[in-house]
Amino acid sequence: MRSFFARIPDSLEEAACVDGCSQVGALVRVVIPIMLPGIVATFVFAFTGAWNELLAAVLFITKDGAKTIPVGLSSFVNKISVEWGQMCAGGIIAMIPTVIMFAFMQKYLVEGLTAGAVKE
Repeated sequence: MRSFFARIPDSLEEAACVDGCSQVGALVRVVIPIMLPGIVATFVFAFTGAWNELLAAVLFITKDGAKTIPVGLSSFVNKISVEWGQMCAGGIIAMIPTVIMFAFMQKYLVEGLTAGAVKE
């Protein structure tokens, strides 16, 4: 996120203030639209990391009703066998929210990743 904040010149905010915007108006109308790809890219990676978190969920969740999808999928692995059909079906269902989110945010994600990689 630092590269997205650093690439916004102060002159943009100053120009918005000269044109009649307040500090909040300059933030909302100028700065946030420029930072939007970086914010979306950060959100997507944070969501994916939280969605796939297994270790913390296994350690801290004790109630069966509060288990997350990765913990539920790991319950299909027994000492004797692995329930492959149920695990594959659950894996497909677990991927649906992430795939939908990537489909809607793909434009911002690609823009955010490429803009943050270039040093000016």
